[in-house]
Amino acid sequence: MDNSPALKKLEEMIMECSRLDREINCFVESVDEITAQVRHEPSEAMVNLRNSVKERFTELMAGVTDAELQRHSKVVSFKDSVRKYAMQAGQTAAENEEEELDEDIAVTQSQTNFICPLTQVEMVNPVKNKKCNHYYDREAVLEMIKARHRNKKKFRCPKVGCGNTDVQESDLELDLVMKRMIQNHKRQTGKT
Repeated sequence: MDNSPALKKLEEMIMECSRLDREINCFVESVDEITAQVRHEPSEAMVNLRNSVKERFTELMAGVTDAELQRHSKVVSFKDSVRKYAMQAGQTAAENEEEELDEDIAVTQSQTNFICPLTQVEMVNPVKNKKCNHYYDREAVLEMIKARHRNKKKFRCPKVGCGNTDVQESDLELDLVMKRMIQNHKRQTGKT
């Protein structure tokens, strides 16, 4: 939870409110208990009614802990509200970053080739080769690597002029930015 002074002050107020609520409940409970006991006793017992209620109230309040107050419905509700607000604020910030990323992607999109050099089809799950920085569709490149290894051969990067003669599965990494660029490109060109 945020540790801002205003939020701490608000949390203290909610704790005080729950403490007062608990006090009221303890008082009502002690009055109910004592009056139930006294109903069946002679009228002389009514004289000590005030002291009996006070003693029982003190006993009940002694059992109230901060941990119990933390579980009070008002405190729990307050903390949930703050947590939800923080998550929404975080999502809003993430959405703003996402929009900025979309704008950056739009600028570079026109300069990028989304066609897999293996399948000659637009990539769906693009992976980047960490050694030579070329992109392939994940399924196609993994299938080719396995096929070449079954024949005891190395898989060479299919990009024309690339000197990477041994592409390994460990060299590949999923590129979410490229995937997003492809999705944006599809949206803009009307492809599904």
